[in-house]
Amino acid sequence: MSVAMILTNTDRKIVLVNDLAELLFGYSRAELLGRRIGVLMPERDGVAEAESTSGCTVEMVETKGRLKNGATIDISLSVSLVYDADGVKYGISYIVRDIDTTSHVTDHHLFETQRREAETNFQLSFDMSLIGMGMVDLDGRFQRVNLTLCEIFGRTENELLGKRARDFFPPEDARSGPRSSAHPRSGVAVTVPVERRYLRPDGGVIWAQEIISSATIVDGGHRYSLLQLQDITSRKQAEESLSYQLFHDTLTGLGNRLLLRETLERALANARESGRQVGVLFLDTDQFTLVNDGLGHSAGDQLLVQLARRLQAMVRPTDTVARFSGDEFVIVCEDTTVESVDRLVKRILASGKEPFPIGGHEVFATMSVGIIITNGDEDAGCVLRNADTAMYHAKHDGGGRAIVFRQEMHSTASSRLDLESQLRRALDNRELRVYYQPVVDIWTEDVVGFEALVRWDHPERGLILPLEFIPVAEETGMIIPIGEWVLRQALTQAQRWRTEAPRALNPWIAVNVSTLQLRDANFVGMVADVLMQTGFDPTALHLEITETGLMNDIGANLKTLHALRTLGVQLSIDDFGTGQSSLSYLSLLPVQTLKIGCCFIAGLGGEDPHASPIADVIVSVGRALKLTVIAEGVETMEQLQELRRIGSPLGQGFLWSQPLPSEKILEWLGTRLPRE
Repeated sequence: MSVAMILTNTDRKIVLVNDLAELLFGYSRAELLGRRIGVLMPERDGVAEAESTSGCTVEMVETKGRLKNGATIDISLSVSLVYDADGVKYGISYIVRDIDTTSHVTDHHLFETQRREAETNFQLSFDMSLIGMGMVDLDGRFQRVNLTLCEIFGRTENELLGKRARDFFPPEDARSGPRSSAHPRSGVAVTVPVERRYLRPDGGVIWAQEIISSATIVDGGHRYSLLQLQDITSRKQAEESLSYQLFHDTLTGLGNRLLLRETLERALANARESGRQVGVLFLDTDQFTLVNDGLGHSAGDQLLVQLARRLQAMVRPTDTVARFSGDEFVIVCEDTTVESVDRLVKRILASGKEPFPIGGHEVFATMSVGIIITNGDEDAGCVLRNADTAMYHAKHDGGGRAIVFRQEMHSTASSRLDLESQLRRALDNRELRVYYQPVVDIWTEDVVGFEALVRWDHPERGLILPLEFIPVAEETGMIIPIGEWVLRQALTQAQRWRTEAPRALNPWIAVNVSTLQLRDANFVGMVADVLMQTGFDPTALHLEITETGLMNDIGANLKTLHALRTLGVQLSIDDFGTGQSSLSYLSLLPVQTLKIGCCFIAGLGGEDPHASPIADVIVSVGRALKLTVIAEGVETMEQLQELRRIGSPLGQGFLWSQPLPSEKILEWLGTRLPRE
């Protein structure tokens, strides 16, 4: 340029000087780079600098310049901010002119020449800039635009001239205007960088960063501002994508915990102000573990996605459905009523009867629902905890149901947490015990086998029965190590009896298997290892699986059952008649034993007219399929006589013995007398 020009960074350290600046101040470029601007202009005279830092362009301010030899000269100074392509402040530019009165005419002529050159350079930079630029009058209307600005707006030059940038705001943004402030000294309006949306002719919306310089452009006596627009649509889309990922679950597309917490806190605040109610439903998928373990993680993911869609279709547009964790969901119903929440819960529970098509299977998944309806008196964390507590009660009661939170549930939830924590240590602390209940021949009442039943010898509470702690073990996955421990203990003990008690007639041993164990990929290998290590005869091991557990995903279970039969293990269906199996499925199962459920045996010889026919049918089915039938829960002689009448071969129950610890079995075998 034909004027002295100096560029500093934001710390006012010199980063660029041109030849005329070297000539004017007597320094070489190397001597100036990295030094502060104060070496050339006393900082106490830096009024222009202060104004430029606020965003103003300062024109033709007269001040003193300091030469290398220490002399000072009168200079005319123009100062303005410099921005990079992203609209970020980069530094400060200084244009310096010598205004020595002895060369006023020469300087005036030089100034005019420089002004014309500067205007030419400005016009060239304006037209060729990759940033959208427009000269706007005091009313904000475009008087001149460059090609980049036309491309940003998607409009021709003629379509933009005479219009204002705000004319292209989307309707919902039309009320917002540029944020501006007046500098206290200059009184010049300065606009800080603003990010705005603009509407294109095709209906698309773009984002742009807008910067309006103060009125510094003079053309034909008129003063204009320079509007600069940078298209930042890609960056905004990336930010929106990141924001979506931050607040949404990537698998289901539902809101995540973070969005749930913000939504719930806002809903509770609104409820406190309006006096209206907020309903919160905490949902857990009852069969998710079975599907995930039986069909694989991909099937589990598909189930969650379909569940999310089903729940989303049930709620109002104003409700929020979020994935809380794993197979748990939360629904927030703002501005609701008890009746409205009740209708929603009924729809959710009823949907459990509709199957989900997953990988060629029809999967059924019910939900346990915890409910809380609040006026906003509690905080979000408390509401979620209470709803979660109610959900656990619903799940503990069998699942597929809904329970409204009650305050007394806290003590129950605390006890359950204590039980879970203590159960995790029970195995290591050797607090678990295996009890054995004999299985006898109905006619001779000779012992043919034993069922191994686990008990928890709690150091403070005494003996805890499986009904209380096995559901906790299954929910937490502790059933896997506990099941292996029971199997190993039972086979070791049974092997010992075979050598120590010949009167026991080499009894077989029955061990219960949970559905979660059956889905465990390592289960068959674990059974084979225990058989080998204990030396127990595989054909004398009976693994008992409940009918209901067996029929959940029968296809996957069949593979495991056949693998167990390959080992020589005997398989039993426990509680037969209480589940959903059919004769067609029963003929496909590689099982050898059916156990009649206690509920049918309890009615034999009593007032229940259906008990005997049902037991008779089960015995007949077993006989037709060449399966052994065991009547479980026999307690009276009347029941025994009825079982003999219908032909059940084996029995088990308190009539002969309650479950006993291993050290009492030999005593029982040796002292019991034959029955009359």
